[in-house]
Amino acid sequence: MNVAAYVEALQQDLANVAGIGDEAVAEAARRIAAALESSLRLRLTDALGEAAAELTNQLPDGHVEVRVSAGEPELVYVPDPGAPPPSGLEDLTRRACRRTPGCCSRSRAVRTPSGATNPAAAA
Repeated sequence: MNVAAYVEALQQDLANVAGIGDEAVAEAARRIAAALESSLRLRLTDALGEAAAELTNQLPDGHVEVRVSAGEPELVYVPDPGAPPPSGLEDLTRRACRRTPGCCSRSRAVRTPSGATNPAAAA
């Protein structure tokens, strides 16, 4: 998941709101947006953690984890040890998109625990 796109969209929203003020207001908004970047990333990762917990509660077997790779979080399905892999894994993994700028133009494959990619699930 490209968290940077969500952070940039929120920063742009703040800049747009600040645009109704003078230059001092715009500068203050830029500084606030820069200061909030790490907090926004953390909050988005927390939201993904809650989504993973909710998805896990709906699964008959296995669980969903949030894994961070190269600074970007990913939702990963992890089967229970010894359990056969579910048929139709692509039905369990879908890309969530809120149509933020740049979000859908960077399609990524969903990773399985073995590290293999499932490009059909990213559609």
